[in-house]
Amino acid sequence: MCSSDTSQHDPQVAVQARRGQILKAAAAVFSEKGYHRATSKDIAAAAGISEGTIYNYFRSKSDLLVAIIARLSELESLDVEMAQALVGADARCSLLALLRRRVSLTERNEQLIRAIVPEIISDADLRGRFVEQLLDGTTAPLERYLEAQIASGQMRQVDIPLCVRALQSLMLGLVLMRLMGDPVVTGRWQELPELLVSLIFDGLAPAQDRQSGLGPAGEGEA
Repeated sequence: MCSSDTSQHDPQVAVQARRGQILKAAAAVFSEKGYHRATSKDIAAAAGISEGTIYNYFRSKSDLLVAIIARLSELESLDVEMAQALVGADARCSLLALLRRRVSLTERNEQLIRAIVPEIISDADLRGRFVEQLLDGTTAPLERYLEAQIASGQMRQVDIPLCVRALQSLMLGLVLMRLMGDPVVTGRWQELPELLVSLIFDGLAPAQDRQSGLGPAGEGEA
């Protein structure tokens, strides 16, 4: 006898499904109206639920925004991506795959990102929660990734916490340049993963210097 699907009877599954429904509706409304103009009534109508139902799952509109940021960043999958990257033998290829996924996420969700970035910048509470939710949430997996690659000899020894923050700032800066309409960044967005990986692994030294072990200023063995 085939087993029946019990997911519909699992309270946790039901809660996550309802949260997802509300977040999807909130993202659509924020994208269309902007964060400040959007109301819980608008979100409830888009989700097909009563306004009061929203507050059974989220305490406030700012909670909704923070949850959307987490979902946009796919934080839950980042640990999995990093773990898969560590299994692979090629640090360069694994980092390239990760960056390709992140730039695609940004491109697909640009309208929503445009709606929420000004709120994060101008609101101190939201800004603090953004740092805690997104930046701190990506820091630990990236630090573990660098530690493993350094230990395996695929990367040189660096200041890991500082290096991770430099990588994070690169992506954030590029996202901001895209939002501001920089034509090069916008027009060549999908080329950025390859460029970033090249900069990280090869630097800006000429190819012959990299092969001979010389630094950018011609430093090397006497």
